[in-house]
Amino acid sequence: GFSPTGGLASSSILNNSPKYYIGTLSSYFDPVLTNLSSSQFMKCYHAETDGWDSTTFHSKCDGKGPTVSIIQVSNYTFGGHTDVSWQSMHFLSATRSLSSCGYTAAAKAFIFSLYKVHGYKPVKLAQYWYQGCAIYSCSSYGRTFGSY
Repeated sequence: GFSPTGGLASSSILNNSPKYYIGTLSSYFDPVLTNLSSSQFMKCYHAETDGWDSTTFHSKCDGKGPTVSIIQVSNYTFGGHTDVSWQSMHFLSATRSLSSCGYTAAAKAFIFSLYKVHGYKPVKLAQYWYQGCAIYSCSSYGRTFGSY
């Protein structure tokens, strides 16, 4: 297995970023993981090598448990964490049927930004409203945090 920092360091994005990113991101997990030192981070999907198709993401990551998504666009590094598994199928209790898309509650989910730009520091944004819509899972969508 990986140590948390070793597992996070295996991320090609974090591995090529300032070293404090790993420490900062690890500190964000303190309140959401019961034992950070025994947690393992293993890559289930990498867009650069697996492709950008959302169905590929879901085929590789659905049902795998909590996930960390690390995204880089130019020099900006950001992402999200969910404490529940991604799923492509949801049971709708109101209609007693299956749906390919749906919101899921995830009490410990959060999004984050690590890149320091214009004097802003890295930030963790925890949920504060309507936790029932923490993540949106749909085979035709990639990782989606929150609702609009």
